[in-house]
Order: sequence, then C-alpha cells, then structure tokens
Amino acid sequence: AGIDNVGIGSDYDGVPLLPSGMNGMEDLPLVTYEMLRRGYSEQDIRKVLGENFLRAFSKAERVAKIDSRKISGEGSLKKIK
Repeated sequence: AGIDNVGIGSDYDGVPLLPSGMNGMEDLPLVTYEMLRRGYSEQDIRKVLGENFLRAFSKAERVAKIDSRKISGEGSLKKIK
C-alpha cells in the first residue's frame, strides 16, 4: 500500500459518522494541516487529496478503452433459455 495508494473521499455527507473534529467537507483543510504537522511532504499531501485518484482513474480509463470490445465473462456468451 503506502502513500501512493491512499486517498480521501469527498462523500462526507453520505456517512453516518465522521472523524472527531470533522463536521463535513468544510473541515478538509484540517486534514491538510494535520498531515503537515505530522511531517508529510506537500507532494504526499497532494497525492492523498486527489492526485492518486486522478492517476488511478486515468489508468482505469486507458484499460477500459483497450478492453472495450472484449466480452466480460463466459456467461455473456451463453444463450438465455
């Protein structure tokens, strides 16, 4: 895993419980502050706050374009009776 494989979602309004001190997305700067306080580099913070997601999504898009004509699974080839 590691810093290159972690990210923070923005669906704070879709969960029943938030971390202590967090009331919603308006408190996201507190995460940045705490990461800086703990010694994370600005580059690592950018990764966690969105760059990792963009990289992963971009790779998924490229793979989807390459494999878009392939049929997924054997079940797709069988006739429905």
